Amino acid sequence: MKETIITFHTAFRIGEVDPCIFGGFLEHMGRAVYEGVYQPDSAHADANGWRGDVLAALEGLRYPVMRYPGGNFASGYHWLDGVGPRAERPVMRELAWQSTEINQVGTDEFVQLCRSIYYPLAMMSQRRRGVSLQMAVNGPRYTGATHGEVAFIDGSGIWDGRSLHVLLTNRHQTDTAPVQIHLADGTISGLESAELLTGPDAQAANSYEEPNLIRAQAFAEVGVRNGRAVFELPPLSVFAATFLLGD
Repeated sequence: MKETIITFHTAFRIGEVDPCIFGGFLEHMGRAVYEGVYQPDSAHADANGWRGDVLAALEGLRYPVMRYPGGNFASGYHWLDGVGPRAERPVMRELAWQSTEINQVGTDEFVQLCRSIYYPLAMMSQRRRGVSLQMAVNGPRYTGATHGEVAFIDGSGIWDGRSLHVLLTNRHQTDTAPVQIHLADGTISGLESAELLTGPDAQAANSYEEPNLIRAQAFAEVGVRNGRAVFELPPLSVFAATFLLGD
C-alpha cells in the first residue's frame, strides 16, 4: 500500500473535547450485571459480591465516567427500586429486555462501585482533554457501498497545547499501511506513548476461552524524524499514541 500522509494544524479546530465522551455504561442486560460484574457466589467475588477479575478488566479501560443503569433498561427503571435493604426490594418483570429484574444490584450498589473504581479513573481522563483537530488524509482510498469513497486510514487528533493525541484505524483487511503524521504549524519532537490493538487475522475475536486474542499492546515501531512521526500499521488495526510537540 502507498504511504498515507496525515496532517494536523492547530488552527483548524473542531471543538473542545469533554473527557466524558470516553465513558461507558453498565446495563442490566444478559449477564452484564448478574454473573458478570456482580456474582457473590463466584470464587473471584470480593466481600461486596463484585467480581475482582471483571473489575480489574474494567479498570484497564480507564473509563472517566460510567453511566447507569445503561441503555434501554433505563426506560423502565426507578432508582428507588435499587436502594435500601436488598431483602425488601421488588422483583419485577423488566420490559425493555423481557427479563426478571431482582434489584440486588441497584442505585446503592452502583454508587459503591463508583467510589471503589471509577472516581480515581476520572483523573486519568485529563490526558484526553483538549481541542479536537481536523485531520487531512492524503493516501489510498476505496469505494464502499454506503459511504462512497473513503480512506483506508481514518482517525482523529486531540491537541492539548503540549501534546498531540492521535487515534488511527487501518481498515484494509490484508495490507500493512505506511503512515506519516505531521503538524503543519509545528513539529513533532518525540513520542510519549503508543499502543496497537490488533489480532492474528480478520476473523479473530475474543472469547471466554481466548480472552486476549485481540488486545492492546505497547507499539515500539514508531519513529520521529525531521519533525514527523513515521510508522506502519498492520491490517485491521487500531493505533493510539501521544506525541510531544516542539516549540
